[in-house]
Amino acid sequence: MNKKILTVGLISALTLVSCTQNNSKNIENNSGNTTEKNISNTASWSTNSSKENISNIDKAKAILKAFENNNAEVTKYMNSGKYIQHNLWAADWVEAFKNTIASFKDKGVLVSILRGFEDWDFVVLHSNYNFGDFETSTFDVFHFENGLATEHWDNTQIITENSVNWSSMIAWGNELIDEAKTAENKALVEKFTNDVLKDKKTEDIEKYFSSKFIQHDPATAAWTAGIKKALEKTTYEKIHKILWQWNFVLVMSEAKVWWGSSSIYDLYRLEDWKIVEHWATTEKIPPKTEWKNQNWKF
Repeated sequence: MNKKILTVGLISALTLVSCTQNNSKNIENNSGNTTEKNISNTASWSTNSSKENISNIDKAKAILKAFENNNAEVTKYMNSGKYIQHNLWAADWVEAFKNTIASFKDKGVLVSILRGFEDWDFVVLHSNYNFGDFETSTFDVFHFENGLATEHWDNTQIITENSVNWSSMIAWGNELIDEAKTAENKALVEKFTNDVLKDKKTEDIEKYFSSKFIQHDPATAAWTAGIKKALEKTTYEKIHKILWQWNFVLVMSEAKVWWGSSSIYDLYRLEDWKIVEHWATTEKIPPKTEWKNQNWKF
C-alpha cells in the first residue's frame, strides 16, 4: 500500500484535534474543490447561542473551530460529567480537551469542514486540518445526549501527494439528497462492506458502483480493479459502526494492513442506488501501553 499515515508522534499531536459533531440535514464544503451544489446551513457558527437555540451540528463546528480560535467556551457543548474519548492519544473528560485547545494557541491551525451528516444522535464530520507544513483528512464522530456531546471517535491520515489515483483525499461531492433512498443506500453499503471488503467476494463487485465512480483513497487505484488490488493487502476484521443519512454512509472498521492493526473509516456517496464516490482514512492502532484512555478505538 502506498498510503502515508501518521506516525506515533504525529498522531499524538493530531488526533487530539478532533472533537466535533454535525447535526443538520445538509452537507457543507469549505474546500473550494467541489463541483457539486452546496446546500448551505442557515445556522450560525457563533458559539454565543444558548444550548436550547443552537443545533448539534453548530455545536460540533464550534468545537472544531476552537482549534483555530482557541475558544475554550465551546466546552459548554460537552458533557463535563460524561465525556468518553475513543481517540487513544487523548485523555478522557472535558478538561483534557481544554488543555489541547491551549496547546494549539498561536499555532495557526486551519480547520475546514468539508462534508457531514447526522444519524439520529450521532454526527459525522469530514474535515481538513492544515498545520502549515502538512495537512490531514480527518473524520470525527460524536454522540450527543440532551444537547451535549458525550462521546467522540475519530480517524485521521496525513494528506499525501503519492496517490495511486488522480483524486484528492478531500475534494468533490458534498450534496445531501435522496431522503427517500436512505434505507436502500445503507443496505447496499452494508452488503458491499460485508460481502466484498470483509469476505472478499469480489466476483460481482461492479454491481455496487456507478459508471461515474470516483476513488479518493490514495492507496486504492481507480475503479473496481483498484479495490480488488487493495484487498490483497488489507483484511477487514470487524465492522464496528455504520452511520448514514440519505445518500451518505460512513463505515467504521477494524482491519489488518501491512503495518498491523488499524482503523479504517470509509465514507460513501451514493447516486441512483450506486456508489459514486469513496473517501477513506486509515490509522494505525497503537499498542495498549501507549493509550491515554481505556475506551478502545471503537
